[in-house]
Amino acid sequence: MEVRREDENSMSNKLARLCDAEDSAFEGTDRQLLVDAAASLRTAAAAQSSSAVLPSTFVAAAWDEVHAFLPSASTRVDRVAFVHFAMSRHGQRGPKSPEYYQFLNHLFDSAVQLMLPKEKTDLGKHCFGYAAIFAEEFYFGKPRDILGLNTEPRPLDGLAGVRAGLDADWAAVSKDEAGRVTFEAFKALMCDKHQGSIIPQIAEQYNTFLSTTFKTASALMLPNVKTTLGGHCFKYAALMAAEFYFGAARELATGSGSSSVADVLDVTGARGRL
Repeated sequence: MEVRREDENSMSNKLARLCDAEDSAFEGTDRQLLVDAAASLRTAAAAQSSSAVLPSTFVAAAWDEVHAFLPSASTRVDRVAFVHFAMSRHGQRGPKSPEYYQFLNHLFDSAVQLMLPKEKTDLGKHCFGYAAIFAEEFYFGKPRDILGLNTEPRPLDGLAGVRAGLDADWAAVSKDEAGRVTFEAFKALMCDKHQGSIIPQIAEQYNTFLSTTFKTASALMLPNVKTTLGGHCFKYAALMAAEFYFGAARELATGSGSSSVADVLDVTGARGRL
């Protein structure tokens, strides 16, 4: 039986009151056990309260929302529709609206380049989904971090493996003297990580996509102009970098490949239907 978050908070407070009472019958080891139990319950409650969104649910709702502006539920999403969708959600949040608009156009460029070498001008659900998630991370103030990639305590949900992989990327990437990541370091790590999927014929296209994605991540911080990334921006960029259509690009280049993509967040909900 799962303990509800409010019960965890209530229980931890009761334990703390027992420990703090002047006439408490608990001393020594018993008191410390109560203190430790109260701390554990508070940590669990905090993790539950910071639970990230379920990507497939978020993207399904966003897909429905953007299609309120489109002819049918299956229409691919062009630049105008994508920018309008995101601006309608966040574009009225004060003086950063022009910067958010600029960021969204960088983001759309990155999303369509997921499909290089195909020259696309619109997005299907997979590319749209990752772009819609990325669009939530603009620095209107403190970034939302809706996936909990850079949040402590970590949410208690099904994304632990994704976070662990991105934590490993952050630990592995070379950093400058300020502890931040340059484009060259980002590119080197992503190319090394995905080297099994990159054949010479598609390396140039992947590098182009990485460059755009790095620029998009840097634009999260507009109007501050940055040329390096900290942990939050790096992790969302690295997440996007894994979603490149390596198989489709290989098929175009060699005649042999696969149209499948990583979709580590299951934004299309395909795994949930298995």
